[in-house]
Amino acid sequence: MTLQLKKNEPVYLAIGATRREKARIKYWLDNGCLCLAFDETIALRPGTQVQLEIPDSHPRTFFYMQAVESVGKEKTELYLSRNVNTQFDHRRISWRVPYTAKTVIRSKDGQHFVDAEFTNISMEAAHLLSADKFAVGTDVELRLVLPEYPEHTVTAHVMRLSEQALDKDPEGQERYGMLVSFEKLPKAAVRHLTYFMWQQIRKTSLHHLQQVFAGGARRKQPVPEQALDIADAVEVDPQLLD
Repeated sequence: MTLQLKKNEPVYLAIGATRREKARIKYWLDNGCLCLAFDETIALRPGTQVQLEIPDSHPRTFFYMQAVESVGKEKTELYLSRNVNTQFDHRRISWRVPYTAKTVIRSKDGQHFVDAEFTNISMEAAHLLSADKFAVGTDVELRLVLPEYPEHTVTAHVMRLSEQALDKDPEGQERYGMLVSFEKLPKAAVRHLTYFMWQQIRKTSLHHLQQVFAGGARRKQPVPEQALDIADAVEVDPQLLD
């Protein structure tokens, strides 16, 4: 399920078995972090597991997350991220790395490509900036441009689109953020993207990578990517709650 969390949208935060806090969405970041605003001060230890509930969603929707920053007594904001230790975290098994490169994109049945730019990428998906809006659910084609490797034209599915512009291009046009999920990458593209990802992971996350392999024998579970999409939620059929 893909669900857009809107600014100032009310939410509930369940902490443990008895604590329940009201909050609202202040903003979300593409690296998988969400900032919540509270009417009163709140402080949680980093790593505290919480359940974020979206009121009035049908079916009922929950995000299983964790606190990632300690907050002082005077603060009324809290940062959360996808909880990498929860039993519900099954969807993502790949790393995402920052990546900036020019590309082009068009709807699958479109005639002309338009300019876009990668901001990060994984084996499964990519985040791009574009002055043209592609609605959520649109099938698109884009050029997979990787340094030192041939270009590939690949198909993808638009999973999320920012409601507000994130920046402007050199000509002053506003650009919107777009998350696309790759669809059946060609074998050559998979091979080149795999090589590229490992190169970038070694450059940007060597320490984390060492920790992952050092603890792999103990955990015996896939390591989720660093920058996680908060739009992955668990849906509960209302009939099951009766």
